[in-house]
Amino acid sequence: MRRTTALLLGASLVGGAFAGCRTSDPDAFPRDGYVDPHGDDDDDSTEVDPNDPEGGDRIAFLDVIQHSTFGGGVVTYEARASFFDPEPLPVPQPGVEECFANGTDLDPWNPAPSSEEFGAPVITLDGDPWELEMFGTDYWRRSLPERIWTDGDDANVLLPETELGPVQYDDVVSLPAALVGTSMTLEREVGIVVEWESDVDANQLLLVVKGDDSGRTEYVVCAPLDDGEFVIPASLFDNYPAGSVELLLRRERVNDRWVIGPQGWGRTVGVSQVRAQFLIEEGAFDPEGDDDDSAGDDDDSAGDDDDSSN
Repeated sequence: MRRTTALLLGASLVGGAFAGCRTSDPDAFPRDGYVDPHGDDDDDSTEVDPNDPEGGDRIAFLDVIQHSTFGGGVVTYEARASFFDPEPLPVPQPGVEECFANGTDLDPWNPAPSSEEFGAPVITLDGDPWELEMFGTDYWRRSLPERIWTDGDDANVLLPETELGPVQYDDVVSLPAALVGTSMTLEREVGIVVEWESDVDANQLLLVVKGDDSGRTEYVVCAPLDDGEFVIPASLFDNYPAGSVELLLRRERVNDRWVIGPQGWGRTVGVSQVRAQFLIEEGAFDPEGDDDDSAGDDDDSAGDDDDSSN
């Protein structure tokens, strides 16, 4: 049975203090901005490490992504990293089984433009070091071979040019179980129906639909249970701009405890991501319109795009 989905329309995340998150914690966060490094557990006995910043700025983002498409196809792997001056970028996160519609000038699921302050980061997976490059992008990036991915593995990150010299951070990125997407369809009056091979409800899943509207990223983001099916309601697309959009189903493992002291804090994400690119035409979810938006159509197939660069 398909579930109805709670909607959060027009909500916003205002800057300020944010509680620190533990691995795979689904709490809302900004990709950068102020971070409370000691959490909100109200444990007054918590001993503060003098080498850690007493609260501080989020200045880094790093992810390792496994890209695939619905129904099979080419699977690719990459690592990306960005180091930046703190500038809060609100990324509202819905509660479990809820969706949120919003827009922003920056794409929340791509790294911000990066500085070269810490040198070229090196990520070690499967025992091999891989130096990221800033070539053709404004952030650090490297394509990786298939053999680097083992479900549940952790990766080390080396920053060669910190204030303390080269520093290696052990087990700072954790890889989730590989995600297998089975289908994505557009159904009039229903919405976008997404199905995948389910794992366990405890996994952190995000489902994102995003498109460009005159340089602004318009998006819908949902937080499904990892149980194999989710419906993004058609009502969320009433005012969504027609055009090419990208759908991302992401199984994530998040670490908000990457201390790059004394400068600040970073976030790392291990992601297994299934991607589809398709068209939302004018009136696609209008019950009075023509029903030509099935994911099986030539323009709307969820499995016909192997461009997995993002």
